Amino acid sequence: MSKVYQPIVIKIADEIIENLEEFYQEYEINNLDYAREYFRDKLTEKFIEGKIDEEEGIFEQDEFEQCMRESVAASVLKSLQKEGFVQSYSDEDTEEVFFLTEEGKEHVKKMRLKPE
Repeated sequence: MSKVYQPIVIKIADEIIENLEEFYQEYEINNLDYAREYFRDKLTEKFIEGKIDEEEGIFEQDEFEQCMRESVAASVLKSLQKEGFVQSYSDEDTEEVFFLTEEGKEHVKKMRLKPE
């Protein structure tokens, strides 16, 4: 089932991602789908709480920095998952837990054996 977002949420999330494209490229993240979804989810929480005010700002500085860290980490994990190096499952708290696949373990071993 796909998520449905409010138009204001989509607009703001797309603006955030557009402004952060170079930031994500520094981390070699070219597929911004997960980061876009991440910010849409965060903005939906703000929308429900009535805390979306484009004039006053939406995120506190530390909150925005945390969002950036989490979106980068999750984007990297999703990329590794797509490549088959990690897999995930939802635990009893419905948190997604990631782990190395056999292919991922082999790749890590090869990386360790390469001379610098």
